Amino acid sequence: MALFIRKEGCLRKGGETKMFRKLIKWIKDFGKRWLILFVVVVLIMGTAGFYQAGENLVDSLFLALVLFTLNYADHPANLLINISRYLAAATTVSAALVVIHEIFLHFADDMRARKKGSTLVLGPEEEVAPILDELGSLGITYKEKFVNAKRFILFGSDEENLGFYSRYEKRLADKEVYIKTDSLPGLLPGEGGLRFFCTEELAAQDFWRSYPLMEEAFEKAPSPDRISMDIVLLGFGRLGEEVLHYALQANLFHPAQKITYHVFGDSGKFARTHTQLKELRICVHENAWYEEADLLKHADRILVLDQEEQASLINELFSVSPDYKLYVFSAIDLDPSFLLQHRCGTIAEENLVMYPWKVKANTLGNIVAADLLKKAKRANFDYELQADPKLEDTEENMEKAWRGLNTFTRYSNLDLVYFNEIIRNLREHYKDMPREDFARLLAELQHMRWNNYHYFNNWSYDPEPNPGEPNRKKNAARRLHADLVPFDQLDESEIKKDIVAAGDLLK
Repeated sequence: MALFIRKEGCLRKGGETKMFRKLIKWIKDFGKRWLILFVVVVLIMGTAGFYQAGENLVDSLFLALVLFTLNYADHPANLLINISRYLAAATTVSAALVVIHEIFLHFADDMRARKKGSTLVLGPEEEVAPILDELGSLGITYKEKFVNAKRFILFGSDEENLGFYSRYEKRLADKEVYIKTDSLPGLLPGEGGLRFFCTEELAAQDFWRSYPLMEEAFEKAPSPDRISMDIVLLGFGRLGEEVLHYALQANLFHPAQKITYHVFGDSGKFARTHTQLKELRICVHENAWYEEADLLKHADRILVLDQEEQASLINELFSVSPDYKLYVFSAIDLDPSFLLQHRCGTIAEENLVMYPWKVKANTLGNIVAADLLKKAKRANFDYELQADPKLEDTEENMEKAWRGLNTFTRYSNLDLVYFNEIIRNLREHYKDMPREDFARLLAELQHMRWNNYHYFNNWSYDPEPNPGEPNRKKNAARRLHADLVPFDQLDESEIKKDIVAAGDLLK
């Protein structure tokens, strides 16, 4: 009987495959079911055997129970008793091994939790497994008790995660706690070591870094000022919204470009809760994608977001045209070869890019190290240092300055450094442009990005956002700003400041 099984998630080695973990889980569950079955069989057979031997029913049941104590030494009166005593012995030994194994796991978890970097990871298997593989021997996922690890990563629902944190808040006070949020911003302020992260946000950031649009945009356009592209999103939800958000921050190559984002799917709420879609060149289609065959045929990219019956949708798309260029956001790391064997004919391999968005997003680098977040904090603090030269440049002061920001300003800083990373290679496409002109171009693109960020968050232009206070250009409470205009319409002082800041990027 395979009952002495490794507890799922404990004593884990980094090289274990997902299939092997599933096999362990199946065997463990199978063993428990057989253990219960054998107890029932022994009770039934033993009771029947002793009853046949002349005992009354109550005494027969008692004697059958005694078999599990392994002290039956009499010569069995019949075959049923003989079989039952051996089954009872095997069941008792297996149960004892399971208990010993559980005690060992508790001890092993406690020992491993003492190590620097030990991390308790809780949540659905498909999200927990990749992180545990990265952690190796430092990874723990033991749900039956609280393990005093150094760090905690919670992948459950908002209710499960916040419930866990609420139950153990005092014990988590001095720990690093990373909580996945499904419905709230990932940069929510947190006290002490509490941090939030959003898988959809991290995936969207990673996607445009992994599959940048820059080379494709310049390759297809006869000149930078004539860049024109159509990006189609099939499916929507939180993932679609984040993909759009970071596309508008990343895909900025020339002030005259015309990159339009077409959204198909359940996006009605998005269209009605975002008031500046026209300014952002986002077109929400109420009709089905197959009613816009010409648009899809000429689209530069079709992003198939994670959704039900995704494989069926891919099949239907390739039925219409084998030339569609699909980027498929898959919840799992999937071999796409079977999707290329279509009834209408074989599909070119380069026309199907599988992007396992949860696997790419939920890495230790993204969640714990958070390199982009660190750069955002640094950018914000550099601004603070310029404003107050007496401020000491320390890690503590940098964190304090970041904690003082609201969520809107935090994302503004994050998007700034994200954009700066994405456009590193932009200079290669403007080799003949003088440095001064290129600095102005960068400043204008940066202003476009800033506009996009505000428009996406429902800010509007108002030449006098604060009546009676002409020097104040913004009204955060009403989401109004006087600088939500084209770059050339800014005050000359503002233009010069932006050009100087852009020039710093070239150093």
